[in-house]
Amino acid sequence: MKLSIFFVLFFIAIAYCQPEFLDDEEDEVEETLPVAEEGREKSCITWRNSCMHNDKGCCFPWSCVCWSQTVPRNSSRKEKKCQCRLW
Repeated sequence: MKLSIFFVLFFIAIAYCQPEFLDDEEDEVEETLPVAEEGREKSCITWRNSCMHNDKGCCFPWSCVCWSQTVPRNSSRKEKKCQCRLW
């Protein structure tokens, strides 16, 4: 009899405390997620030489836009630049 009362109280305690543990885990995920997103954004917003191998879909939902530019101004040498852009 005492054992069954113990188990009933034990399961009630587990059921009562468990949502607190889940809430704590969700809070931790929410705290670390913006840091991870911010790091990803910094690594994605860089100049590229090509739109190939777009790591982890960095440009999504944007698109990777490439163009050629002359480097330095009096030279005929052209350099290809690519960047993630909304338009």
